[in-house]
Amino acid sequence: MSHFPHPGVRRRLARALSIATIASVAIASLTGCAMIPRSGDVHEGVSAPANESDLIQFLPSGPADGASPQEILRGFVDAATSPRDDWGIAREFLTKTFSAEWKPTAGVLIDQGNRDVTQKALSGDAAEFVLDTSVYARVDESGNYADTPATRTQLSFGFALQGGQWRISSAPAGVLLDQSTFGQVFADQSLYFFDPSFERLVPDVRWFPARVSTSTRVIKALLSGPSSWLAQSDAVVSTIPPEAVLVADSVPVQDGTATVNFDIKSLRVDSLTSSRMLRQISASLSQVYGVDHVDMQFSGASEGGTAVPSSSSLLAPSAYSSAVVDTEERFGTYQAGSVVTLPRIGEAIHALRPQAVSVRMNLGVAAALTSSGLFSVFGDGQSVNVDARERLIAPAVDTRGFLWSVPRDEPAAVRVASTDGSSSEVVVSWAAADTISALSVSPDGTRVAVALGYREASRLCVAGITRSPDGVPVSLGPCLEPYVLVDNIQALGWADGERIAMLATPQSSTNPVTYLLTVGGRFTSLSTLSDGTVINGSGPTATLRLGTASGAVYEQASVSRWLLVASGVRLLATVN
Repeated sequence: MSHFPHPGVRRRLARALSIATIASVAIASLTGCAMIPRSGDVHEGVSAPANESDLIQFLPSGPADGASPQEILRGFVDAATSPRDDWGIAREFLTKTFSAEWKPTAGVLIDQGNRDVTQKALSGDAAEFVLDTSVYARVDESGNYADTPATRTQLSFGFALQGGQWRISSAPAGVLLDQSTFGQVFADQSLYFFDPSFERLVPDVRWFPARVSTSTRVIKALLSGPSSWLAQSDAVVSTIPPEAVLVADSVPVQDGTATVNFDIKSLRVDSLTSSRMLRQISASLSQVYGVDHVDMQFSGASEGGTAVPSSSSLLAPSAYSSAVVDTEERFGTYQAGSVVTLPRIGEAIHALRPQAVSVRMNLGVAAALTSSGLFSVFGDGQSVNVDARERLIAPAVDTRGFLWSVPRDEPAAVRVASTDGSSSEVVVSWAAADTISALSVSPDGTRVAVALGYREASRLCVAGITRSPDGVPVSLGPCLEPYVLVDNIQALGWADGERIAMLATPQSSTNPVTYLLTVGGRFTSLSTLSDGTVINGSGPTATLRLGTASGAVYEQASVSRWLLVASGVRLLATVN
């Protein structure tokens, strides 16, 4: 009998196929910087299963009679693979007193499974053992994922005899999982917050146990607000009042409907805020298995219901599906083997003989980098030089029509220009950087991704944008920690609202590699072409496009395959 995937899984599969986000595991530790591999082949991970019955479920055993402390310890760690009943099997390895105190949801440490157990003390009815391992990643209590270089970590466990059986009487909060198991036990979920204009929803990726009270965990995390790096910049806002509480400590799902029941005594909201709350909640539950519909209630009275939205409507990819290019003859859209000129604006851009172009189609404005500096080009064909500084990197245009520019050797000198030609400086958080090679603004206009050069390494920084009340970018918040270290980033671009594509050349190679990083999650290394120079995501399905120095444009068909879609091209424009 065939099985049809749940809509949430279908959305994940479609998105994974459209931008090749089949994730390989990037493993890290508690502190430091994430390290993308410097060598190796294309990594293809496991795609989302088609049906819940196909998902791997771990059924660890409870403690055996007469088990030694070492056996109890290893059994307890193995039992962390089953989060059912609040890690009920794992609690069987604990003393009754400690079982009530242990907090498995405090976080996750991720290793490669190579663990050494050493006895530190053993006397009578008490014992102490240490588990030694290399930790590669962690997930904190709020579901935030961080990966870093391997760090040797020692975890101490106390033991006591209970009814003649050894049980764990003390242990670190949280659980320990190996990298291959983590992706089966935990799944990424995007919480959604609004941009300050309340026009767009912005994803904030978190990790929660798969298929175990996921709806409850998502809503509780949503009530706690955005991740700190986003919150500190005021890049996003939540419509849910900070004092809001649930009537019960759960979000039940029945027949595909998740019921989110708020205590009305904790809410004082108008109808507009209520409708925005429902939109934010339904978006955040859209990836939860088994949820098709959301019913928001105030003390049991339905305040509104809605179907969960699709990923294509949430991740803000460009609505422009054709590649936009400049050739020797014209600037326009590449269709069926020829370029169709964009009226007026395309003619004006082409006349500038640009080196790089970013176009915001819905606003009718473009940023064109030339040998004379940065030009703002408008839909009527007019153009204005807004930044005459030398050695500018490829520009960006944000959702408000501001043009972003910065000199390669002055990474802190970020400037934004408005459509009237006026400009202002943006305060940044990377004053110590030596160079900057790429800057890209997210499709929703709330975040930037930048490639920074330091004496010891290159870093990818993702930071929230702080805007004035009239929308002018004034500063950038702290970089998402930890930094992601990448060798020699030549270009980057947002594939969609969650993922950043990068072209980088590892120190061990002369050829660039394509990386796809989920902001707040893991990355994939993809095959690429030796002369790639521009990469971005475009179109309603966020298709990755790659421009090469030899004048070709490719679209990604799979993790290891690119399709030639255009040739004879001077440059591939970034389109939003």
